[in-house]
Amino acid sequence: MFLMDLELDEHTRGNTQKKNALFLSLAYFLSVIGDGVRTIVLPLIVLDITNSTYFMGLIFSIETIVFIVCGMFSGAIADRMNKKYLLIGSDISRAILVLSIIPIGSGYPQFFKIWVLIVAVLMSFAETFFRPAFFALVPEIVDEKDIDRFNSLLTTLSKGGDIIGFSLGGVLYNTLKINALLVDGLSFLASAAIIGTIAVTQKPMVGSNRNILKDLKEGMVFIGTNGFIRSILYYGLLMNFFSAPIMITMPALAKVLFPEKSGYVYGLMKIGSSAGVIIAGILLLSLKKINRKTLFVLGITGEGVAMLLLGSLQPISGQYELILLILIAMNFILGVSVAILNIPITSWLQIYTPQEMRGKVKMINDVILSVPIAVSPPLFGYVLEKINIFTLLIFMGAMMTIIGFSAYFNMVEPEKG
Repeated sequence: MFLMDLELDEHTRGNTQKKNALFLSLAYFLSVIGDGVRTIVLPLIVLDITNSTYFMGLIFSIETIVFIVCGMFSGAIADRMNKKYLLIGSDISRAILVLSIIPIGSGYPQFFKIWVLIVAVLMSFAETFFRPAFFALVPEIVDEKDIDRFNSLLTTLSKGGDIIGFSLGGVLYNTLKINALLVDGLSFLASAAIIGTIAVTQKPMVGSNRNILKDLKEGMVFIGTNGFIRSILYYGLLMNFFSAPIMITMPALAKVLFPEKSGYVYGLMKIGSSAGVIIAGILLLSLKKINRKTLFVLGITGEGVAMLLLGSLQPISGQYELILLILIAMNFILGVSVAILNIPITSWLQIYTPQEMRGKVKMINDVILSVPIAVSPPLFGYVLEKINIFTLLIFMGAMMTIIGFSAYFNMVEPEKG
């Protein structure tokens, strides 16, 4: 009778985990689609009303500053709160903020600038709580043996949602203009409702009555004293410094190779990259066992090789179709590489960080890794004005390849499970 009850309990627990994982991934997918719509619609609306690209850039700068300032503290706070309710609260608050833009932009354009800046600050603030809470909740509803495949699923859903959201955003902007933001607001509300159905018991947090600064210090000490986590951060800093300039080199490369059709070509390059992420995610989902270090090394070197090959391209008269095909193929490889690189990093942080510290460690990691992303694009953009773009791509590719080989010989995953 005991064994029968045990089997029933295990069966029930397994079904609950599957339902939780399904609902969490569905909520994430809907939220990503809404974000994709806003990514297309909001900049166009801002330009329609303000006619200022500087103001558009100011919005992104403010969002980044809020993330850096609040990120570390939000992770520590997320570890001390009920993650499910924190996700719901974040979704509902972002829905209200996005929807509030519609009446202001439609009826009170004189207040639009200041209100969009306020919304940007508050949206970024809510996002800094959503991210660590979501990150820390995953290991509580997914078994460790399945965590790599679940993270791969989330990556695939993210890029698939991006493509759907970008496509919807373009269509809805042409027909609904500012009212297209309704889709983003409703996606947040749908996500909150779905997360509300997840059955998860909040585990007691160790030291939950302690000072936040002390809690944050504990997270930083953990990173500083954990050699493996520290090595992930070290390689992440190097990778981000040499790979982040892709955001400026890719459109510049499209302009050099296809000056008359750069927008069209750059769009195809982005589609190729997103397709690579999706295909890699699907392939990883089919694997029952994943060697994280192998994925990590292949991801870094894959980016390096793709950059080296892009750097070897030169404008060839009459060979435009071939060059376009190579551009798309290399961006596809970049997408695959990014996907298989992010999976082990996310899984390692979730597995080797204590449950009560995951949120703050995640946000400390993200904030630190955002520094080279903020520094290297303008730095490489300045260099790009002085040297040939192909030379710069070869340099970036060579450095990424060297980093990959270094990781292969130096990184050792601790024994666990």
